[in-house]
Amino acid sequence: MRIKDILLGILCFFGRWLHSFAIAITFGTIFGAIALALLVRGKLRVRGYGNLLQGVGRGVIIASNHPTALETILIQGLLCPWYYLAPSKFFIWNMPREGLVSPRFAVMTRCITITRGNPRQNAAATRKAIEKVRRGWTILIFAEGTRTVKGRVFVDHPVHKLCRIETRVPTMAQRAEAYVLPLRIDVPNVTEELGLRASLGHVWREGIVFNFGRKFMFPREMQLEEANRHLEQAILAC
Repeated sequence: MRIKDILLGILCFFGRWLHSFAIAITFGTIFGAIALALLVRGKLRVRGYGNLLQGVGRGVIIASNHPTALETILIQGLLCPWYYLAPSKFFIWNMPREGLVSPRFAVMTRCITITRGNPRQNAAATRKAIEKVRRGWTILIFAEGTRTVKGRVFVDHPVHKLCRIETRVPTMAQRAEAYVLPLRIDVPNVTEELGLRASLGHVWREGIVFNFGRKFMFPREMQLEEANRHLEQAILAC
């Protein structure tokens, strides 16, 4: 191999690293500023932050409920201080539905888009997500498949609200041989689906709490129905 080819390979490597670093720092700083403002106001609380740090960058699926439109931004904001050390590790992937993020913006912000009613596209998105997790990245998935407030059937619980989970998050975790990090997000007085601006206003007034549980793995022999019920209880127990 010629020295020219070696130097070109090194430059390409650092070029990709600098690109990911710039994107992570740019968006991380913005998201971090929002999280910091809420922390200063006492409207953002985090429990189990160590569990989050132990999971990020180690091939983990964060499985959460979805009360507002602000959760992805705030989780990225909570990881902002670590972007300066390892942007590729701490700038996590997520899976929004179609129409929320433009294709070009999706690539920059590590979004894998899900299209409702399009099984072929969703199968491709699932394969891509599994590949990312196998390579050691972390991905955030809202396990209910919709906003919590829009659920038709809810898990029976005296305090917390969670839609019955009917998605294939456990199957993804089993195929990727990945850990699942359960997360319960508590936002009081959410009675309707809120857009991004309305979510920010609501959280600014009412507050939000992130409860990160301990990561676990689904046994390969566990069936989807049983695994979903187990995931529900793991999220509620956070």
